[in-house]
Amino acid sequence: MDLFLKATAGVFIAVLLCLVLSKQGKDYSILLSLTVCATVLISGITYLQPVLSFLRRLIQLGELSTGLLDTLLKITGIGLITQIACLVCADAGNKVLEKTLQIFSVITILWIAVPILEEMLHMMESLLETV
Repeated sequence: MDLFLKATAGVFIAVLLCLVLSKQGKDYSILLSLTVCATVLISGITYLQPVLSFLRRLIQLGELSTGLLDTLLKITGIGLITQIACLVCADAGNKVLEKTLQIFSVITILWIAVPILEEMLHMMESLLETV
């Protein structure tokens, strides 16, 4: 919780600095935003350890492929990175790039999710064979 409060305070300070910098030029403001985003996200990675442990347990209990965990993490990472990149595009005033990135991320997530969908299909076939 302490890390979250520090990160939130840092973001608020960065917002104020971005407001000051945007009067001189939007380039420095965007660069500061990207730097703060990267710093906060890297700091937040420590919170993911219990989540990863829980997901590993679920995969073991369900006797699922460990590749599914990798796939889920990739999908989550793409979603988070896309959100930040789209916000930066919106902040820079480029709606076309923002929407293009959103569409491309959905296509990428669907492509990456194929192994999960195949595993679901395999599980459904197994269930139907027992009936």
